[in-house]
Amino acid sequence: MTGLRRMLTVLALLGVGGTPRVAIATTLVCSMPDESTEPTTAPQPTRPATTPQPAQPAAAPQPAQPATAPQPARRAAKHGSAGRRNAVVLGTIARIPDWATSLTYQRALGRRFSLGAGLEYGYQPNGYWHLQGVGESLSGQLWFGRPFHGVFAEGSLTVFHQFLVREPRLSTTALAPGLSLGYRWTHRNGLTVGGSAGLRWGRVVGDSDLVCSRPRYCTSVRQGPNTRITFDLGYVF
Repeated sequence: MTGLRRMLTVLALLGVGGTPRVAIATTLVCSMPDESTEPTTAPQPTRPATTPQPAQPAAAPQPAQPATAPQPARRAAKHGSAGRRNAVVLGTIARIPDWATSLTYQRALGRRFSLGAGLEYGYQPNGYWHLQGVGESLSGQLWFGRPFHGVFAEGSLTVFHQFLVREPRLSTTALAPGLSLGYRWTHRNGLTVGGSAGLRWGRVVGDSDLVCSRPRYCTSVRQGPNTRITFDLGYVF
């Protein structure tokens, strides 16, 4: 196309074919598009500016969770023995084949240990109520959970006296150390129930010729090993 345009331009300048042809050639030359000219690219529409997003408000800090009480403390509160260091226990004792009753005060020392002091009264066979037997006992308890609740092991030492009601100076005395294993449950209101089983070993340390001439009727100062089973009911405060 460029060569044809040049040729027409030369013819127009030389005047070939007369004026009309020159005009036509000139017109054609002027009306032919110039291939070297690149089409103008239409401007791209400008994108509207993006509106900035408002800043998100900072999240409010979460309130601190209250500290959870340690597990042993929660269990103690549940069973009512938290902060309570004293207990009074009434026990029914089966000293096979005899029976006795005890009243004991216990005091917790530390987290797993308690001490107790009590009195024990032994029931006499029929016809021998004139011959009474009592004992004073000291004991220590090792609790596998906490004082006054759960499994415990107990060691005790009891001093027994068998005497005539009309003449208390006439008496026989015996020592009876013992070991037992038991369980006690304490409610949140302080009520406690439990039991234990163990052995005692009795030994006479002082006697009277007028008392316990028939040893089988002196149940409190019985010598040798004997079984001791208890049922306890008490209050923790």
